[in-house]
Amino acid sequence: MQIKSQKKQRRSINPQFITTISLVVVLCYMAIDMYLASMPDIARYFETSYSKVQLSLTFYLFSMAIGQLFFGPIIDYFGRKIPFILGIFIYCLCSILLSFSSSIELFLFYRVIQGLGVALIYVSLVSMIRDVSKGKVAAKIFAIIITIGAVTPILAPAMGGYIDQIFGWKAVFYTLFVLSFILMIVSYFTLDETLKKSKRIKIDFKNIFIVYFEIIRNRDFLIPALATCLMYMYVFAYISGASYSYREVYGLDAKTFGLVFGATGSALLFGAMLSSKILELLSMKNLSIAGAIFITIGAVISFLSSEIAIIGFDGIVFGFFVSFFGLGLAEASLFSIAMSSQKKALGATAALLGSLQLLLPAIVTLIAGYLVEISNFYWFVLLFVLSIFSLYITLLVFSKKV
Repeated sequence: MQIKSQKKQRRSINPQFITTISLVVVLCYMAIDMYLASMPDIARYFETSYSKVQLSLTFYLFSMAIGQLFFGPIIDYFGRKIPFILGIFIYCLCSILLSFSSSIELFLFYRVIQGLGVALIYVSLVSMIRDVSKGKVAAKIFAIIITIGAVTPILAPAMGGYIDQIFGWKAVFYTLFVLSFILMIVSYFTLDETLKKSKRIKIDFKNIFIVYFEIIRNRDFLIPALATCLMYMYVFAYISGASYSYREVYGLDAKTFGLVFGATGSALLFGAMLSSKILELLSMKNLSIAGAIFITIGAVISFLSSEIAIIGFDGIVFGFFVSFFGLGLAEASLFSIAMSSQKKALGATAALLGSLQLLLPAIVTLIAGYLVEISNFYWFVLLFVLSIFSLYITLLVFSKKV
């Protein structure tokens, strides 16, 4: 029976599986990044403020976080494939409905529903990977997905801006509709159900929070989960403050800001690409700790550069590049370690981990946005503190591991 199970897992982890789930990850990222350049046009279309259009991003992320907590236990009962495809269908439907919205309120509502669809996609996807792999194999798959996903924030805003300029903002959502429809069909034919019937858990909504409590009280899950969350908090604190700092304090124009922001994001791509290769030589422990050290070193470089005029802005950008490279190195390994802490209720585990990675960073964005307006110095201090905590918690992950 064990030999049959191993053969089935090997069949599940094939190029079609990796390619399909990677493309779906890109699709989910595109819903965040591809319409950024269109926000001013959307505001003009609905005759509303830019800040109100920005709520579409906030609501999208929030519904993703909450949705994962709800959908995790559900896919542990119904399986992975059908919920996965249903999530893509919701994404697809909302993409076309967004372009037909008659008011900003409807537009925001459809973004909430789309976020729920992505939440369903995400917990299904992560659980599928964990069903068929663990340890270094799972870490390598996560590294590949992160690598491909890291390209999206670099290219998607430029692609969306080009489509908007030529065809208008609605064409951006038409494009998302077509891509999601194609991937929905492809997923149906290329993906297998990965959850055995013997491992399915009966739904008991009264006990959902008990399940989450049992997961989160497990140190083997909680510590690596907190480590990844702190790294995400560092990234979101950077994103929240970078626009104001770079443009208002250092005087960059919009075009230059976009180039600098994209260059910093490319470091995440390089780190993730390298991590999949290094995992063949180093343990997940060494790679995770190395990544956390890079994040801290980058934060120190950026902080010192902001205070030393001779180094200045170039040093700040270089420091953030180093930090994002570190995140690319560490993220997949820590994610895999957190997921591998559980032998059952993997959907709930993926849901809880994904939700924490959105909710906690969302809180820090408010703090970072407030501090950077008071003083650039406070923003850099916040980033430095987050980097130190991420390194400390990462070291705790392995404090009792061989």
